[in-house]
Amino acid sequence: MKRLLEIIPGALLWLTLLLATILSFVRPIWAIYFIILFDLLWLFRVLYFVVFLLIASRRYHETVKTDWFLRVKERPRWERIHHLIFLPTYKESLPILRSTFESLRVVTYPKEKFIIVLAGEERDREHFLENARALADEFGDVFGQILVTVHPAGLPDEIPGKGSNINYAGHRAQELVDELGIPYEDVIVSSFDVDTCVHLQYFAYL
Repeated sequence: MKRLLEIIPGALLWLTLLLATILSFVRPIWAIYFIILFDLLWLFRVLYFVVFLLIASRRYHETVKTDWFLRVKERPRWERIHHLIFLPTYKESLPILRSTFESLRVVTYPKEKFIIVLAGEERDREHFLENARALADEFGDVFGQILVTVHPAGLPDEIPGKGSNINYAGHRAQELVDELGIPYEDVIVSSFDVDTCVHLQYFAYL
């Protein structure tokens, strides 16, 4: 059934092309009507797309112009909120990791409220820990906490990959949050690709 559903879009495309060609020889008038209806359908689809694209563009520019950190400070208990940020990595170079940390450094939100979890893999242990030490030396006094985790290889009943890495790092992060005495309801979790460079107001908006 799944394979049939995958075939349908391509089959409809070929059917449209073949039908237009065949009708041009067999029933030219029908072909004209068919092509006109097809063109109108695509016109309406394009108009629909453009309308919502303009709406989205307007909302985006309004959102970007808003000082979200100013609005955050109007909310009660905002100072208690911590951001737990997962950065899973495997064999990425130090410049890539540094660019991500730099983007987090300049956001409009108190960085002492950030708990950054740099999650590496045991299969890349030496290279990862070398990068982690360099980042900790450079950014250790910028953020509230930098937690470095190494996901063990060959754990039972586990498929190696980003998901299992984050799962392991999540348990280590939970232990740190408990150790710091931060209530779970005061923690907002973000999981990024390690090359993600967030918008300046991302965390304030979040």
